[in-house]
Amino acid sequence: MEVFGRLFGEQVGVPDLAALPTAESLLAVVKARLPRAALAGDDAPVLEGAAYIGEWMRQRAAAAWVSEGPYEPHLQLVDDSHAIVYLLPLVQLVRTAATAGYDGMASMLRDVLDDVARPATRAPLEELRVRPEHERAQVVAWARANRDVEHATRAALWRRCSVCSRIDERALTLHRPGDDWEGDAATAASILAANPFECPCGGPPGAVTRFLMIRHADGGLHLGDIYVANTHTRVGCWTIHDEEVEPFDALALTKDEMLVG
Repeated sequence: MEVFGRLFGEQVGVPDLAALPTAESLLAVVKARLPRAALAGDDAPVLEGAAYIGEWMRQRAAAAWVSEGPYEPHLQLVDDSHAIVYLLPLVQLVRTAATAGYDGMASMLRDVLDDVARPATRAPLEELRVRPEHERAQVVAWARANRDVEHATRAALWRRCSVCSRIDERALTLHRPGDDWEGDAATAASILAANPFECPCGGPPGAVTRFLMIRHADGGLHLGDIYVANTHTRVGCWTIHDEEVEPFDALALTKDEMLVG
């Protein structure tokens, strides 16, 4: 991806990413090469444009390109504690922006960089790092209500109605935790996602979901908070100590799944 980003920089005449100090200046260059409706032709350099944005972000945060099976590369960003991880589908985002516009993209890039620039630290549970911040109270309340698990995993999937904004919550308990955190999360998420979405108003689910999981195993109580939107996925992992939380390594990808450069 680094090569594709360098190629795009040469095409637009701005090979030095340091010359673009803000997300707005970055996207202005990308938009000039990939304006709205650019995808009418097959020669639009969407991959190169996404790589250019990703390389700009890699200069400003701990980040790497990751590949999951046959899917397009995503940019993974982490804070210094590794408790907060983002996955950005930049190729998809640029493809969409080139047809629907770039509104909101600069602020999203800034928010992600600001979040990972501040390392997670031990803090009171009520100050849990949650994005969007206005949902912190709901996440903290769920953690307090479900932290009584013993040698088990409790999980919930929140899907918000696109019409009335009501949250449809589906939950389960795995009474025999597996060997690892990621395995339990995958099992629980798969089961919960299979449930139909139901809202009293009859509206369909929106584009945003939140998956929460508390796992008690090996003497530790761990909380996982996964927020999934069209623009990004944010993972936050914590160890709960009574009324405090401590950063817990959220990195799940192996070295074999990473594309370096």
